[in-house]
Amino acid sequence: MKEDNVLTFEESVKKLDTIIKSLEGNTIEHLEEMILKYEEGSELLLNCYDFLENAEMRVEVISKNLNMKKREKDEN
Repeated sequence: MKEDNVLTFEESVKKLDTIIKSLEGNTIEHLEEMILKYEEGSELLLNCYDFLENAEMRVEVISKNLNMKKREKDEN
């Protein structure tokens, strides 16, 4: 179960997409609201980068383990 206020990668991307569309669509009238949306989008983007970095590290670990097991098998 996920903690409160912690979004999944997919939720972060979807929310970021919504923010981008609102900023590009000129639906926000006040500068302060635009800045707040930009700030929120920046935080979501960093969250997405963290997810991707962690996923990349996990894949690297899995690949290293797979290669090590293959070498062990080949040696026997």
